Amino acid sequence: MPLRGKQEVDAVEGATVVGRRTYDVAGGWGGKPPGHGPYFVMTHHSPPEDEISSAFTFVTDGIESAVRQAVAASKSGHVDLMGANVIQQGLRAGLVDEIVIQVIPVLLGEGIRLFDRLGPQHITLDRTRVEAGPAGVTHLF
Repeated sequence: MPLRGKQEVDAVEGATVVGRRTYDVAGGWGGKPPGHGPYFVMTHHSPPEDEISSAFTFVTDGIESAVRQAVAASKSGHVDLMGANVIQQGLRAGLVDEIVIQVIPVLLGEGIRLFDRLGPQHITLDRTRVEAGPAGVTHLF
């Protein structure tokens, strides 16, 4: 089962697990999230049922449950993790087998560090590909 942690959603009909903070910052994408598959939002409390939130499944019982539900719903077998905290939880739980990172030439003043709070263990990564994209974006595979 390809399970990837990354910040950008592929155009495959997979599923996406996203954190509540990302969901809130994006305004629920107006009820039309990017990508081509279902979204599972990890949260401690589900939001009130409305037109926007009805496009998402809210998961309150942890990363393992969110990933399990996303795998079951994914048409392609791909599951993307979106948001630093969700990716950190997936890495700590041993659920991520591929990471794709987009580096852009912008320095942000705030946010959650992607590779913060992973614990004392070393996680070894193999770089398989580097691609230059438009507007100075670098894709790391």
